[in-house]
Amino acid sequence: MGGLVVYEWMAWQGFLVESLFPAATRVRARFDDSVEAVLAGIPPQTTHFLFHLNVTVTAGFPARRDELLAALAARGRALTIEALPEVISSWIHL
Repeated sequence: MGGLVVYEWMAWQGFLVESLFPAATRVRARFDDSVEAVLAGIPPQTTHFLFHLNVTVTAGFPARRDELLAALAARGRALTIEALPEVISSWIHL
């Protein structure tokens, strides 16, 4: 999927997403990323944006996540799993 951007933090090498989407554009995340910095890393041909963050609670990552989501939506980018605010392993491995 050449139009996919993976916004990742400590979740690339050895993770399934790297194998599934080797042609994806990888944007390395920082907790304090500005909306402008993230958008600047997204190529014009982007069609999908995937948050892939190796943290338990993703809701505040990056710090202005709501603004980033609004900016991506305004650009017409499809968001993948953006609404999943928490990934707690006890919920996943029942």
